[in-house]
Amino acid sequence: MKVAILTRDYPPAIGGIATHVEGLVRALGRMGVEADLYVGSHDVRTLLLPFNVPLKAYDVVHVQSLPYGAFVFGVPMVVTVHSPVLEEFAYYRNALKLASLPAIALEKLTLSRASAVLAVSGQSRSELLSMYGLEPERVDVIGNGVDYQKFSGQMGAGNPSSTKRVLVVSRLEPRKNVREAIEAVAELPRGTCRLEIAGDGSEKAALVELVKHLDAEGIVHFLGRVGKASLPEVYGRSEVFLTTSNSEGFGLSLLEAMSSGCACVASDLPTHRALIEHGVSGLIYRNRPELVSFLRDLLSSPEKAERLGAAAREVASGHSWEKVAERVAGAYESAIGE
Repeated sequence: MKVAILTRDYPPAIGGIATHVEGLVRALGRMGVEADLYVGSHDVRTLLLPFNVPLKAYDVVHVQSLPYGAFVFGVPMVVTVHSPVLEEFAYYRNALKLASLPAIALEKLTLSRASAVLAVSGQSRSELLSMYGLEPERVDVIGNGVDYQKFSGQMGAGNPSSTKRVLVVSRLEPRKNVREAIEAVAELPRGTCRLEIAGDGSEKAALVELVKHLDAEGIVHFLGRVGKASLPEVYGRSEVFLTTSNSEGFGLSLLEAMSSGCACVASDLPTHRALIEHGVSGLIYRNRPELVSFLRDLLSSPEKAERLGAAAREVASGHSWEKVAERVAGAYESAIGE
């Protein structure tokens, strides 16, 4: 089987899609699937990739993210939906909402001709059914995988300070709601913890101002974009991982943190509940007071944090890229059969 994979994002680019594509391509190769990768690097170039790729030389084309399959013709197409535009639309600023309208039209065009549609979570599948009107039988859920050995190998990477580390790994965008993480940590007694935020984005300046307003410069530290080679060590030195997102297609950073043995606290989203059983492999919070209470509890109870982290590692061990690749290869075969 010969597959062309079209994507905008791939390392050294940082983010969930780049990580997903890299893990999938490597696992497919180990299975003996010949997968050629074509990277656009930005929206327009990725959209136009089909005009520069000999599509008919392949048995199937796999498009990563909906808009980029609009011009794929003459060959079976599989599309992986990470987070559709309509799902993120409510969090866009007005100018971006206007600019995203063509992307929505391209998404619908791609969906109309896709032989197989793969959503990374049950939540993404529900959004495709309700917002895009897809028939249930057309959408399968195949989640992300994780390089379990890579992240679990850095457990306890070292925290010489007695101050516990709370980690956020996220794009700094409105829907990620990193503001809530900062405000919650600022409510804890000073000296309780150090909040490290790995990531960058349009809200960086506003979040820096928030930290100043809360007089929290001593406890909140922005790490900027952290390369993939350094991420395992960043997770490994952290006692608690926190995700406060209002919307997630999957939650790959949460899965990486679970692999690293962090005690995880996550906002109440279906994608987070799909990975975490509350009170067993992590904690799911529903409001700010609950978030502050959970953080205070974990930071003062190392035994509980270790227990939740160990359970989280066990869950993460079942999310290998090999299992993901097997299911994706099955989708390829079905698309070719059609």
